[in-house]
Amino acid sequence: ALDDGRTSDAAASLLAAVVSASESDDDDDEGLVAYGSAVFRRTLRGRQRSHSDVGFCTWPSAAVLASLAPQEIPAASRVLELGAGTGLAGLVFASRALCGAVTLSDRKGACLANLREAVAVNDFGACDVTVERVDFCAPPSSIAASYDAVIAADCVYSPETATALVATVRTALKPGGLALVVCAETRVRFGSELVESAFAEEGFEGTVETVTPHALPFLAEAAGYAEGMSFDVHRWRLI
Repeated sequence: ALDDGRTSDAAASLLAAVVSASESDDDDDEGLVAYGSAVFRRTLRGRQRSHSDVGFCTWPSAAVLASLAPQEIPAASRVLELGAGTGLAGLVFASRALCGAVTLSDRKGACLANLREAVAVNDFGACDVTVERVDFCAPPSSIAASYDAVIAADCVYSPETATALVATVRTALKPGGLALVVCAETRVRFGSELVESAFAEEGFEGTVETVTPHALPFLAEAAGYAEGMSFDVHRWRLI
């Protein structure tokens, strides 16, 4: 669903989706945990009309990334989320970190407006959360070597977006920085099979882990989710 940016604060409170859960001890989730915090996420109103509108809904990979980022990225880090869309992963990380800095980015005006509203209604403590326009297919020079970690969920849907995403991650990271990228399994996302080789070609060192979670907040309700769906979790360091 999409947001036209005109929802009042009162309506936002009614439309917000609340995540509240403690850590899961379900061994079937292969180390993934529930968020352990409350996050208010405003809904979006309207209709997704093309692949360029993929940021208008929350995809299953975002739920997976939201569970992993707080565990794998130090709380005081400076973090950039590329293609944030509804911002679930970045919002959850900021709510858990309560320090450091998080930049939520997208290229769509509707997504950016919605992200700003989400930032306004959440409490991130001392974590500095900002929203910026970044098109990872044509990134601004201002992001160069600025971040300790870059995260992204389900941003790849073609060979071109695979190479562009990884190139922008490399641009944005400081030396030694971490890329944490979650992609839906290759059989349902064009281009995702190229992400691993793109990271290797850009001089990263890392691994790819395939996970099949079952009980994460928002997972079952996420757009396009099917029971038993698997995800590729990319963990790469810029050397």
